[in-house]
Amino acid sequence: MDLQFDANFLNHILVQSIVDTDFLKRIINNISIDTFQSKERKFLVKLIFDYFREFKKAPDTHFYDLLKENKNKISDKLYDRVLDLVGVLKNINHTNPEFLISRIGKAVKHFQLEEAAVLFAQNIKMQKYEEAEKVILKALRQPSELNDEYFDFFEDTEYIERRLAGKQFRMKNLIEGFCDLVPGFNATWLITILGATKGGKTAFLIDLAVCALMQGLKVCFVTLEMSKSDVTDRFDQCIGFFSTEEHRNKIETMEYVNKQWVKIKKNVDTIYNLDKVKKARKAIRKMGGDLYIADYSGGKANYHTIETLLDTLETQEGKIFDILLVDYLGIMGAVEKGQSKKERIADNCLGLRGIGKDRNLVVFTAAQGNRQAMGATTLNSNQIADAIEPIFDSDLVPAICQTAAEEKNNIYRIYIAEFRHGKKHDYIKQVRDLTIGQMSLGIATDNLIVKEPDEEKTKLEDTY
Repeated sequence: MDLQFDANFLNHILVQSIVDTDFLKRIINNISIDTFQSKERKFLVKLIFDYFREFKKAPDTHFYDLLKENKNKISDKLYDRVLDLVGVLKNINHTNPEFLISRIGKAVKHFQLEEAAVLFAQNIKMQKYEEAEKVILKALRQPSELNDEYFDFFEDTEYIERRLAGKQFRMKNLIEGFCDLVPGFNATWLITILGATKGGKTAFLIDLAVCALMQGLKVCFVTLEMSKSDVTDRFDQCIGFFSTEEHRNKIETMEYVNKQWVKIKKNVDTIYNLDKVKKARKAIRKMGGDLYIADYSGGKANYHTIETLLDTLETQEGKIFDILLVDYLGIMGAVEKGQSKKERIADNCLGLRGIGKDRNLVVFTAAQGNRQAMGATTLNSNQIADAIEPIFDSDLVPAICQTAAEEKNNIYRIYIAEFRHGKKHDYIKQVRDLTIGQMSLGIATDNLIVKEPDEEKTKLEDTY
């Protein structure tokens, strides 16, 4: 059976096969060497498959020794091309094994049905109706997921290791306080942030994206409202704790002094200091993450548009992502003509959830809560603007809540409105400072009152 995949996808399969015994075990009987198209890939995958059949594990750290041992089996010219390919593989520092297996499984299922359709037509032509029915039913019963049919309970420990892997989050929650309520986020989860207009939805999404980059994850950020230029400014602001004030460095900002948060006027670097911006970008890039920003602010993109985007980035750029952020759900385009806003939000919500499941992604988006909801201590379903579906369809729904007094003191609450996999209705108070792009500077205690700038101190600082 010959499956058709693009070169980038095949390279990801090779990378995962080199290091992951469980992955290799699940694909080896479902994908042929001929699938890998080029002579270089076929040579490498044969080495990997042969090694697995002999030692029952992936080559991992023995891969380069294995390559050298088999150098004489091919021409010097082909070996040089193999080394070039290995150089390409080394640049793939992260991949998504469950997505790869899912895509292979769907391809296998497709060819099973395709072959069954031919046999079905032949049997119908010969009036063998019972045989025709059996052929189709057998093909339909074949699973699309690549699982082992049997295993040795005592010898095969991959299942135990897979159990432990299931305890690990795809993305850890690095936001102080919030991580106590939700330690991390798993692939296939849809997380919808609720916030009022100008309540900080985009800032929260950018904060989460930066958390993902700090963990070496591949991030795709889709903006539907702000331009690509504006989003780029916001990311640089968040990464570097920079101001967007072009013509002045001294701004009113937040600082933790003597165990309390105070508002203070001080000099802050801006996003227009390009040397500082480049340095901040370089520092976070060293952590191994990737960030692609897609600008659909000029039109009405729906979840189909985003699916096409991810397919394009995969085939043309070789990018297989871990994290998808869509800003935001309420302004996504119609899926069908004549849809009401409620229908549009509901369909796109389910569509984003499907993308997360199909591509093994963590998906973050945002939805609108009304002003009453955002000022409330707890959030009820009748306080959701436009459509209730995000509450029902999401795995996690954190709400940005903020009273007038809290807003004055740069404090807000992350309230857990819904959580399928943990406790809901808890909240954590946070101190934020959007003048330097920080949605979460730290935890705010219940009795925290932020001090206003000391005018005499400010005058003294200005003097010097």
